[in-house]
Amino acid sequence: MPPKKPLKKADKAQEPAAAKSVKHHEEDRQGGWVEPTTVTVKPPEQLALTDKELETEHTRVLTAKDPVAPKNVVRFSFKERVYKLDASVEQCALHFELEGNLMHRESEDGKRILAEIDAIRIAQERAAEAEAMTVQG
Repeated sequence: MPPKKPLKKADKAQEPAAAKSVKHHEEDRQGGWVEPTTVTVKPPEQLALTDKELETEHTRVLTAKDPVAPKNVVRFSFKERVYKLDASVEQCALHFELEGNLMHRESEDGKRILAEIDAIRIAQERAAEAEAMTVQG
């Protein structure tokens, strides 16, 4: 088989986009991996910093404390009949809670409930058969 001639630059520009995507899919089928292209978009309002400004390090400390949580909570003690300062404030904020009745079919309770449902279904079928027998007979 003779070697393929390399495409000219004019030929590459005229190559339709569909043909390019087909080439990438053919390379994927053959086991080749096409590296994705990364395009960096700079917003127009972004500041232009010098190299010295870019090299400066800014340290941020992340803490788990909630700045909105109250720092001094006072609760009334009915036992001692006095207001007391509660030192521990709950930091956990629960955003969503849903109680349900889902059970796994293979759990002990799930098997018991499925057996009850099957027993009810069988009883209904037998009752329907008995009614049909009495209507016929």
